[in-house]
Amino acid sequence: MGRDAWQCVIGLAGAVLIPTIVAASQAVSELQKFNGAWVLNRQQSTGAGSGGGEAGAEGAGHRRGGFSGGFGGLGGMGRGAGGGSEDRAAMERQRALMHELLEPLPRLTVTTEGDVVTFTAADGRVRRYRVDGRKEKHQFDNGTVDTKSKFENGLLTIETSSPGGAKLVDVYSVNDQHQLVIETKLEGGRGGDDPHIVHIYDDASAL
Repeated sequence: MGRDAWQCVIGLAGAVLIPTIVAASQAVSELQKFNGAWVLNRQQSTGAGSGGGEAGAEGAGHRRGGFSGGFGGLGGMGRGAGGGSEDRAAMERQRALMHELLEPLPRLTVTTEGDVVTFTAADGRVRRYRVDGRKEKHQFDNGTVDTKSKFENGLLTIETSSPGGAKLVDVYSVNDQHQLVIETKLEGGRGGDDPHIVHIYDDASAL
């Protein structure tokens, strides 16, 4: 291949790669808007865990981990289930796992490094998610779940699939008041899909 042809190939490769690299860099920069310490605003939030006293919510966070937005119901899990003791034990484990996933944290800290987002609870528990869309496994107190995370158009989306077939979709954004907004929807439970609920977190540094 002649020199001119190689220069043409190199030029075309640069035309393709440079916008991709710039877009990836911008995405990493935008992801940093989630960084900081955030405190649950119970008055503006809706769903399970939004009401009640601070102490009660802290207790729930310590017991369950609660690294996702809360949700009012469990998609009909456990209703009308039959079977023996093994079936009941499996149902109870699944119920405990869903409660753990759905309970909102009263306070969390978010940090980002490259395409990795880290959530740290007040009790020191840490969960890390890569936002490249690849499947990951996360171990919770009551079971292991599969997750897929992505960051597109300013939104961080974390999909969590439980062994029982339900899928929890959390969409994170930062609004004009610099509040962290987590919209949560439960899909595929025995009761069908449920409407999403919203948890809103205030910037702890501004309180």
